[in-house]
Amino acid sequence: MTETWKRLAARIDALNLRERVFLFLAVIVVCIALVDAVWVGPSRMKHQQVRQQFDAQAAELRQLQDELRLKALQPDPVRQAREEHARLQAQIEATDRSIAALGAATGNATSLNEVLVHFLRRQRSLQLVRTGGIQVAPVSAGAAAPGGAAAPVPAVPRTGQELTIAGPYPELLRYVQSLETAMPDLRWGALSLKAEQGMPELTLQVFLVGVQP
Repeated sequence: MTETWKRLAARIDALNLRERVFLFLAVIVVCIALVDAVWVGPSRMKHQQVRQQFDAQAAELRQLQDELRLKALQPDPVRQAREEHARLQAQIEATDRSIAALGAATGNATSLNEVLVHFLRRQRSLQLVRTGGIQVAPVSAGAAAPGGAAAPVPAVPRTGQELTIAGPYPELLRYVQSLETAMPDLRWGALSLKAEQGMPELTLQVFLVGVQP
């Protein structure tokens, strides 16, 4: 090994100044290339990979932040559903109280038409075609008086309403049953069903005896 270095040193000493300069420059270039290939290149590549991963994670984080901001601005569907349910429940309870008042013939809670429309709203597949009141003459009753003469009895007022609704036949039947169940004091008039074109249409007449129109 020592002999090899001695021979190399002798060769270098034999070179002139210009050749020595080129030789040292070549050695420096080779050393720089070796360092770049062994340490600098892999480190630079690894740094680029880490930077790309960081940029991707930063972009994903910004996207998540944008989604969270949009979600915070949007209304909560669960809260809306609860509020809508509470509103409908309060409306149903108020109408049920009105129905009970009508059944007791108080006549001061709500109109017969509103009650019928309220029950119709419970059947979402039914549609209101038309509605209107019915002019009904008061029902009078006579009582036997002493001497065979009929004693006059005050006439009993009646409230009448006609309603035409359209929808599937089972839903029409369910609507009529719901009225019969909720309002046992309801008196029924004519019922007519028409199913020529499109959905069947049911026209019904109902009356409340003892309630002022």
